[in-house]
Amino acid sequence: MKKYAKKIGSNKASYMFYSKMVYNETITTGSLSFKLIINLEGYETKRRYDLLLSKQGRASTEENHTDGERYGLWACKGGVPVEKVDDWLVGGKGVGSYTYMQAFIDCDDFQLTANRGSIRNTDIEKLDLIKKEVNKVFKSKRVNDAMQERQDWELMEKTISSIDSDAKELKKRYNARKTRKKIILPDGTEILEPTKNKSGYSESETFVVLLTIMEHYPDLFKFSLLDYNTTKGIDFVVDVMGSPKYIELKGTLTKKINHPFRLIYKFICYDLDVAKNEIVEDIEPFKTTLKINKNDNFESNNEEFNLKPYTSFCLQPEGTATIQSMEIINLKTFLVEVLGVVIE
Repeated sequence: MKKYAKKIGSNKASYMFYSKMVYNETITTGSLSFKLIINLEGYETKRRYDLLLSKQGRASTEENHTDGERYGLWACKGGVPVEKVDDWLVGGKGVGSYTYMQAFIDCDDFQLTANRGSIRNTDIEKLDLIKKEVNKVFKSKRVNDAMQERQDWELMEKTISSIDSDAKELKKRYNARKTRKKIILPDGTEILEPTKNKSGYSESETFVVLLTIMEHYPDLFKFSLLDYNTTKGIDFVVDVMGSPKYIELKGTLTKKINHPFRLIYKFICYDLDVAKNEIVEDIEPFKTTLKINKNDNFESNNEEFNLKPYTSFCLQPEGTATIQSMEIINLKTFLVEVLGVVIE
């Protein structure tokens, strides 16, 4: 496998080129006789002769097929494959699961349906006898060892590949740390700014920033976090005048919120992807408008920061008393204006 992959200059894993005939014999049971052939093949081996096999991960079209549709255990008559019978294997995984196997049961005693697309007209007693003998072969040490070998090759190479990928990712992150921005607190404590990707700032890394800030300044906010959960994003439970409410944490707050406004007290995000006076909706949907006040005063339990001027953000509901205005703590501006941090 390795020699062939190297010869053709392929960067595919060598188990993709696995090719081994593990069984090719005629079996006789009573008056029945059939031939059983079992080949185990990697994806690239199949593509060498199966020109209509779609590329891995691609759906089939009218012109081609996937390996799930084409490969497995086939019942044949006169050397012609008629019907897939993967489900004959006791304790097996069902039709479409044996994509690494090219196996055939060729028996002239199979009775075909009128359209020649099935062997279901065969006497049930004959089918049971054939199934029994086929399962004996598949449970034999010879075939089991061969199937295990193929799986071991795949597992070994995937493990090595995973280790190599982790090592490359580690080196990449180690080098990238020099270019990442840092949030520097007045006492010199440094926090990495959340990573920004196509969908916005990382929510989990924003969580780290928030927890670090709250650890340094435990009296900074007027609310107390009673519980937190990361199952569906990150949210906190707070008590608002005797009623439970959520504080939703977002890496980047967008125009569509995946929770109902009626249960939300406020938002904390690293930054917003919403402009002043733009509409923000929830899942019901209620509509709110983003309001920005550049001359507000922050209310804090910490005297050092109480009534400090800062830019506030809130979502103002449109024409309904069902939901209330929701404050947004935009950490990117809040940290600089209230705590006096430096982001560089």
